Amino acid sequence: MGYGAGRGADASMEVHPASLRSASLELRNRAELLAAQVRDTVIDDRPVAGSRVAEVLSHVGPVLVASVEASSARMMQFSVNLEDCASAYEQADDEFARCVLESSNRSIPGEFET
Repeated sequence: MGYGAGRGADASMEVHPASLRSASLELRNRAELLAAQVRDTVIDDRPVAGSRVAEVLSHVGPVLVASVEASSARMMQFSVNLEDCASAYEQADDEFARCVLESSNRSIPGEFET
């Protein structure tokens, strides 16, 4: 069973930490690519670099990149938290199963006496 699966959970709602990490890295890569594309953009046969558009984008770009970085960092932390929760859940499930097994192996005084 994957993360989020079982106990009535919809399989399409499964979340895997590896895919969250992958998505956060993709966000960072796209932000860097966007910043590079802006530097090379030409509008009305004029390069954006050095224009008022570039000046505006120079202020917007860092905000966009910072937002993406913050989102990416939160996604990475969420994936770590998800792994920790899944591990704790599996450990609790194993401990519960062990306790049930141990209690079923114990005889209850007077239970089968005739």
